[in-house]
Amino acid sequence: MKAKYQALAAKGKPAKVAITAVMGKLIILANTLIKQDRKWIKKQT
Repeated sequence: MKAKYQALAAKGKPAKVAITAVMGKLIILANTLIKQDRKWIKKQT
């Protein structure tokens, strides 16, 4: 999520636009996890 925000900010998008895009991505991810009855597993980087 952080990388997506930083990429949008680097392209010159306003902060609110970048945050809204990340928020939408997070909602889609959460909806997919709920539909598939899965839990979030944080990947180690």
